Amino acid sequence: MQENVKIEELSFEQAMKGLEGIAEQMADDSVKLEDLLDLYQEGEKYLVQCRKKLSEAEARIEVVLKARADKQETSADGS
Repeated sequence: MQENVKIEELSFEQAMKGLEGIAEQMADDSVKLEDLLDLYQEGEKYLVQCRKKLSEAEARIEVVLKARADKQETSADGS
């Protein structure tokens, strides 16, 4: 991932790509334990960003579903 871009500013897709890259690096048998720990910590940051973006998407979906339900209630009331 680009070093000058903060993880907190990444899209879900970018954070997921970063997380996948870290997982690939961690799968390498030649990586030393200390490096694995560093990768794990970095991966945790990407994971937090992915979860944040998923929560934001879920909230948006809930708003849309509530608006649709409210509209259906209004239509059912005959208003």
